[in-house]
Amino acid sequence: MLDELAEIVADSDMPDEVRAKLCKVRAFCRRDTDDAETKGEALKLFREAMSLNPGAGVKREIASLVSALKKAPQTSTASGDAEDETSSSDTAATETPAAEKATRTRKQTKTAAGTQKATRKTAAKKTTKTAIK
Repeated sequence: MLDELAEIVADSDMPDEVRAKLCKVRAFCRRDTDDAETKGEALKLFREAMSLNPGAGVKREIASLVSALKKAPQTSTASGDAEDETSSSDTAATETPAAEKATRTRKQTKTAAGTQKATRKTAAKKTTKTAIK
């Protein structure tokens, strides 16, 4: 039903946050299955939600699905190994940019925090100097 809704609104103009919520809900519906392919679809939808809205709250879901998909080839039968390995290698290939993006975000945050502290200290010094005069 949600997939039908996604098809209906695919060409519609809507805020990225709303489209991210739709992707998130569709992914939640798929993540609890035993099928690795369906979990892969859920991971793809979570990542799409993350790209549309970084504040969508799906980082932990992405991490848990990645780890579940990595474990899937170990617990699967011999006949399903080829399919599962393809899914996990696709996941690993797409995982790297997300990890790099998160690292860049943390570095930018640290830089911004350092800048704010320096600004606050100079503002405090200026206030103290003017009060002394």
